[in-house]
Amino acid sequence: MDDQRGGPAVVAGVDGSTSSLQAVRWAAREAARRRAPLRLVAAVGWVTAPHQYGDPRTGPDLREVLLRRARADLAQAAQAAAGAAPGPEPELEVVGGFPVPRLADESRTVQLVGPLRCAVRRCSPCTRGANCSSAR
Repeated sequence: MDDQRGGPAVVAGVDGSTSSLQAVRWAAREAARRRAPLRLVAAVGWVTAPHQYGDPRTGPDLREVLLRRARADLAQAAQAAAGAAPGPEPELEVVGGFPVPRLADESRTVQLVGPLRCAVRRCSPCTRGANCSSAR
């Protein structure tokens, strides 16, 4: 069976948490159902300049540590997506910035952004229209 997918993607934000992996599995199933590509995004909020570079007293370059962690989170999320809905490999990207605004940016060019939960149990503006259980 030909599983070519085209058009706007279904996007899920990735941060390595259990709820993030649940959102990835949901997004993978939704992408398969819609025959759309899956895009997994990890947003890394950069720290201020004094903390951005390695310091012999504090250890390795924090930026590089954050990038490595984001890449590892994306690899784990790609495995979760493959287990939830076989199909083409998802597009993986690490983007600079904080998660909610970056996913809001993503929502302008994609078909659907996966559900997010925030601390006050409301959906962020970028998930309007998604089937988000925390909106109930």
